[in-house]
Amino acid sequence: MTNSPTDVEPVKLVDAIHAIRRRIRYVIGLSIVIVVALSRLILAEDPVYRAYITLASVPRLVNPAQPLSAEVLLGNRGGAGSDVFQAQISEDHAFELLRSDEMSRRFIETENLLPVLFASEWDEANQAWRDPDVGQHPTLEDGLELFESEVRFISKNRSTGVIRINIEWSDPELAALWANRLVDMADEVIRKRDIDESRRSIEYLEARAAAVALDSEKTLIYQLIESHAKTIMLASIRDNYAFNILDPAVPPRPDDAINMPRSFKFSMAIVFAIGFSFFLVVGSSITFGRIR
Repeated sequence: MTNSPTDVEPVKLVDAIHAIRRRIRYVIGLSIVIVVALSRLILAEDPVYRAYITLASVPRLVNPAQPLSAEVLLGNRGGAGSDVFQAQISEDHAFELLRSDEMSRRFIETENLLPVLFASEWDEANQAWRDPDVGQHPTLEDGLELFESEVRFISKNRSTGVIRINIEWSDPELAALWANRLVDMADEVIRKRDIDESRRSIEYLEARAAAVALDSEKTLIYQLIESHAKTIMLASIRDNYAFNILDPAVPPRPDDAINMPRSFKFSMAIVFAIGFSFFLVVGSSITFGRIR
């Protein structure tokens, strides 16, 4: 009389232990293979360093979207409140510009970062991409995605207004250099924009002053011209125009990599290899009914 599938006896613990003892050499061998493979990956991993710069937006009474009003300049109808409001808008705009995609694109292009970000695809000796197919070359959008997801991180403390930029890269010197240059570039973009807009405003206001007859209107226009002239003066002489640097970025020490310690990774690799080998060998024995 044949036994039905339901008559098969369950695997006993003692049988599983005997199977492990008989197949321990397979467990050890497979564990060694897995540990060696994982160790090669661990040793091939580049260290990653984090350089950071802390700064704060400088209040400015220049708002590119809303020029100073006559009420503010003449001190009428809550001009002080409008001053604070416009300064806050300028600070927020400076922060948003700093973290914008357009600023990242400009930085990647100016610093020629694509060959650095995709170093494995770049032939340094020939100064060309390894792949002859132009369609396979990394694009600016590829660089932008990598830069903003894995290299540059920006945060702002809303209560203090302090901005922190972290740059994470395998070269500590480059990480610090990029952090400082990114802020310098954003500062120069805002400086140039404010100067250009103030100059255009002055040209327009001077033309308006020549066209009006009332002295009161001329007085208001000249006050507006004076305000824009002060903006040009400050932008031209102030070193840190849009951002006040609290702590410039400095290169991290060689032993300050932010990667998980290799000793911990090796330990986890050994634990994983033994556990995986154990379940694979014993599990296959159970599955194929070789436990006796």
